[in-house]
Amino acid sequence: MRDERVYLGLGSNVGNRIAHLRAGLAGLRERGLRLRAVSSFYLTEPDLRPGNPTEADLRPSSEEPTELEETDHPWYVNCVAAVVDAPAADQLLDLCLAVEEEHGYRRRPTSEDCGPPQPRMLDVDVLMIGERIIEDSSIRVPHPWMQDRRFVLVPFAEIAPRARHPVAGATIGDMLTALPERERVWLLAPPPSEVG
Repeated sequence: MRDERVYLGLGSNVGNRIAHLRAGLAGLRERGLRLRAVSSFYLTEPDLRPGNPTEADLRPSSEEPTELEETDHPWYVNCVAAVVDAPAADQLLDLCLAVEEEHGYRRRPTSEDCGPPQPRMLDVDVLMIGERIIEDSSIRVPHPWMQDRRFVLVPFAEIAPRARHPVAGATIGDMLTALPERERVWLLAPPPSEVG
């Protein structure tokens, strides 16, 4: 039997970001999703590079972020949740979009040239659905850029380091190890206790 565990990435960079993530997780549960695991919350530097992430300058840094750091784009708080017994992909996507909209984030059509990411109270992305590969007009699974995003791979590797990316063939832990240091990611808070 194939592993159909679903992994969702959640992020917020407006207001009380941890509270927004907790509310988003609660919204997912209220809509019937069973959360098997939720990662810690991570403070993550926004990735504002246009286009393909490999085109940008690499900026390794070990400096801890400070509240005085100058930026036009607030830092995010991110986490990853593992879901079991999820609905079909299109229903799952609709559910995630409904939770986002409930928290004031309305996605632009994917056909638009969106430019840099916009601040949002809550963003919920479908990262992987077991070993499935889905490419249609409404959803692409696995998430097409997750392998280039430290803010996704760090919390993902915390809860599922051996999950295997169905396209790359590598585990999440191996993908994180191989990823060049770009945006900074810092452990901010432990996982929420209310999982299930």
